[in-house]
Amino acid sequence: NVTVKYDVDEINVTGSVADGKSRVAGGGTLALKEGNNECVLTVTAEDGTKKSYVINVKRMTEQETAAYEEEQRNANPLLVVIDGADYTIVNEIDDSIIPSGFTKATATRKESEITVLNEASGKYQLCWLVDQNGENGTWYKRDENDNFTKLAYIVANDVMYIVESIDGGEALPSGFVRADYQINGIT
Repeated sequence: NVTVKYDVDEINVTGSVADGKSRVAGGGTLALKEGNNECVLTVTAEDGTKKSYVINVKRMTEQETAAYEEEQRNANPLLVVIDGADYTIVNEIDDSIIPSGFTKATATRKESEITVLNEASGKYQLCWLVDQNGENGTWYKRDENDNFTKLAYIVANDVMYIVESIDGGEALPSGFVRADYQINGIT
């Protein structure tokens, strides 16, 4: 028995015999309909004895496939979805990239341990996230509700400077003006 996702609309079934004097018939390319599909392979021994093997293939519906994929995504403790894009938490963080003032630790996410960096004051818990290709890694802030926010930061002389927006309602100190800048694509 095998179950395949909706986007699998055909499979190729082949069989081989343990005894070179036997023959196998059946199989080939099987077009799949939604639901159950049956493929039969028949093996004929040298003495003419036949034995049939039934392969049951269930092709999920689009809805079943979507529900299955969502369940798999929700169960993966290293998968983070941000604005519809998938990112992966990297658990193997090289100590050489840990900024001063942060310590490597573990935290629990979806009943599994993940690697995080904790800042001494407790204000920041960071995770290193990479894109679907395992590239473009950067630090994200993880909050107490397991939300992830991409950080605007600068690292200089092993010190990380995190840049945060100033609330528009706050009064600025004398001599300062409000301005917008971009760091790593974040305004």
